[in-house]
Amino acid sequence: MTLAGDNALVVGLAASRVAYEHRTQVILWGTVGAVLLRIVFAAVTVELLALVGLTLAGGILLLWVWW
Repeated sequence: MTLAGDNALVVGLAASRVAYEHRTQVILWGTVGAVLLRIVFAAVTVELLALVGLTLAGGILLLWVWW
């Protein structure tokens, strides 16, 4: 299992401040937390994309960026 670079950096920084005997546990729970958050955010994104009006509003905002 791999994490994005920013997630791995945050987990590594958190683990570096912990006593050696707890580092493995901190890395494990940090990885599990990052994966669970990614799944939750993806599910919320899919639900939001199902809303037609919200997709239209996003398209209109992208037209402003394009201009």
